[in-house]
Amino acid sequence: MTKFRAMARRRGGIALLIGASSILALVIAAPAGAQAVAAPGADATDDSGALTEIVVTAQRRSESLQKVPISVSAITSDALTSKGVRTTEDLNTLVPALNTQRISGANAVFLRGVGSNSRAPGVEPPVAFYVDGVYYAGALGSASSFNSIERVEVLKGPQGTLFGRNSMGGLINVITKDPSDTLTGRIKAGYANYQALEGDVYLSGPLSETLAADFSAYGYNQSKGWGRNLVLNVDANFRKEWQVRSKWQWRPGENTTVTLVGEYQYTKTDVGASAMTLPGLPPPPPSLAGTFFRGSIYDTISNIASIGVAKNYGGYFRVAHDFDAIRLVNTTSYRQVKRREDLDNDATPFPASNAFFTDVTESWTNELQLLAPAGNRLQWQAGLFYFHARTGYQPQLIVAPAFGASQFRINDSEQVNNSYSAYAQATFPLFTDDTLITLGGRYTTDRKKFSGTTTSAQGLLFTVPAGTKKNESKFTYRAAISQQLTPTVLAYASISTGFKSGYWNASNPSQAPVDPETLTDYEVGLKTELFDRRVRINLSGFYYDYKNLQLTQTRTTGAITANAAQSTVYGMEIEGQANVTRDFSITYGVSFIDSKYDSYPGATSFVTSPTTGVGVATPIDNSGHDLQRTPKMTVNLGFDYVIPTSMGEFGLNGNYYYNDGFYFEPDNQIRQPSYNIFNFEGRWTPESERFTLRAWVKNAFKEKYYTLVRTATGLPPYGSPGAPRTYGVSAEFKF
Repeated sequence: MTKFRAMARRRGGIALLIGASSILALVIAAPAGAQAVAAPGADATDDSGALTEIVVTAQRRSESLQKVPISVSAITSDALTSKGVRTTEDLNTLVPALNTQRISGANAVFLRGVGSNSRAPGVEPPVAFYVDGVYYAGALGSASSFNSIERVEVLKGPQGTLFGRNSMGGLINVITKDPSDTLTGRIKAGYANYQALEGDVYLSGPLSETLAADFSAYGYNQSKGWGRNLVLNVDANFRKEWQVRSKWQWRPGENTTVTLVGEYQYTKTDVGASAMTLPGLPPPPPSLAGTFFRGSIYDTISNIASIGVAKNYGGYFRVAHDFDAIRLVNTTSYRQVKRREDLDNDATPFPASNAFFTDVTESWTNELQLLAPAGNRLQWQAGLFYFHARTGYQPQLIVAPAFGASQFRINDSEQVNNSYSAYAQATFPLFTDDTLITLGGRYTTDRKKFSGTTTSAQGLLFTVPAGTKKNESKFTYRAAISQQLTPTVLAYASISTGFKSGYWNASNPSQAPVDPETLTDYEVGLKTELFDRRVRINLSGFYYDYKNLQLTQTRTTGAITANAAQSTVYGMEIEGQANVTRDFSITYGVSFIDSKYDSYPGATSFVTSPTTGVGVATPIDNSGHDLQRTPKMTVNLGFDYVIPTSMGEFGLNGNYYYNDGFYFEPDNQIRQPSYNIFNFEGRWTPESERFTLRAWVKNAFKEKYYTLVRTATGLPPYGSPGAPRTYGVSAEFKF
């Protein structure tokens, strides 16, 4: 029966891809205009009222977004500002099929159903995070606030060829501004409810004829939480953050560029860690009196404040030189993330299970790239990539007296990964310049070593000897064909693969390491610009064959990891933009996804008892269940209206996000119902264009929803909320 169901799903996925291709007949006949390519981050409209092309680096070279045979969502700096996108998790409202939420300083990122809830050291997210093409290891590094940004690119599907680490489900690449050759700057200050102060400074300019530099600083201080800890009588759900960054560029000659970047980020928050028992549960047993829901979803009844402090710093050094027939780029980076967190594992007034830990992720990378010069008929690139990471708990203390003396545990662990890879990709015309073939491959070897101990009140429980090894290698590839049907209509089809090596569970060293997971993506797409390039419609259909999924399940005494045998994901996405008039434009995006665990026997579910409301460990077969955190449909719809007057320019911006709902865990026991988020902004800029005043509101209609829900044995399920309605004003001065 399972085999038959999997076969039917594969046929359904193939039918969807064929259906997406059939839309070709509808768009080829539409009127087309001339192409115009603008610099990255350019405004979305040119003087004629037509859309301006966005230049992206999805294939590690500058290309028009509409010419790249990859599903890419690109958001310029202007769009990030006007849509109120300030942090990584805000991207949900602009990118179809993306579901990302902050979990106590880290990000849980799911893209087309591929992602991970784990924020443990040594676990690399399947959706990778890059800044200027430099890999950030671990979930903590991806919880970024946006400052000095040129644009953000979200690449969907496996990126197993060109980018540094082999990314299973896609990647987020933040491209920062380069220092300018004239003195420019920006100063911004704002105030919002919950006593939130926000400040932003950016300065850029030349230091000599060949040297330019910039400096950016960002600070956010939310002094009042969204809710209260009703036990400790302190604020809950707050965030404080600041970061500084500087980029230096030296051009000693016409063909050479040397770039040096350094940054530091500090975050203190309990968002995604503070939690409340779910409402609507049966009265708890006398032993758990006081654990029932009260107050609001933004409150908590924890016996300790679940607060994490993360320090994230690093940088990179890049040398690029153009020879006559080749371009050489070498990038060396270093990064360290250190987090100290106190966490109430049970979210109750009782000290049933609390965790106190420090974890560290330290990484080095070096990438050597050789690229064909721009304009070559044959575009190719090849490279070598080295990645070194040292991660672990130093230490992790779990105090769970309710579960016996053996559950007073101290975990010390260290995992070292040395990864080596070589890759190459080429794009060349087939018969004519309108038909292009892309072929690429990468060979990756991960060599991991692990050591760890678990000690309880009864003494040493378990040891993994130092130097325990796990070596894994994999060849991944990409093949694509693209056809320029008209000057403004591109069709493409591709197959690509991704690989993520196995790892040890740092919070439970006694567990065997999980096996590698793999993904094969079959995809077709259309990229179109119609009606004299005033309407952009990009469409893609995909089918994922996803094997050996690495899953993490949190328990009151730690976390367990396991592989699900196989799953199938297929769907369709449509996104684009339309200039209705020169002063009124809309953006839109829709995703439809069907996902299932084809085979996932032998799992454990903490089934909530209908009489006591607490979890009971129950064997379960998750085969046939939906993948976690994967809504069947999401909708993004926005508008921007500009009103020129003699007093300057007034603008009104709105953005709507709909999430059809999803299950938090593979057992499909608890579901987040569908929800709607409305964001609005009004702004005024005088004729000088040096000053902008903004007023904004996010989640305008106070939609209540959860970003995290957990179940546990012997305890009621509990959840962490998404942000309530927030609103504020800001003033920005440019020079």
